[in-house]
Amino acid sequence: MLKIPPRIGPGPVTTPCAPHTQISQNPEPEFHRAFKDRAFEFPFVTRQPSRISVPGAEAL
Repeated sequence: MLKIPPRIGPGPVTTPCAPHTQISQNPEPEFHRAFKDRAFEFPFVTRQPSRISVPGAEAL
């Protein structure tokens, strides 16, 4: 089971306009991939390109 520890310290820096882009505190690629793989395993979730985010972003 994947366990995410509580946040310590300030939140990440993001861009001021939508869609927001997180600039700091980005996860390690392996952790990000594991999180996405787990999220897309749910039977009611479909994996598709985002219609509003940056190119290459995926939507749930």
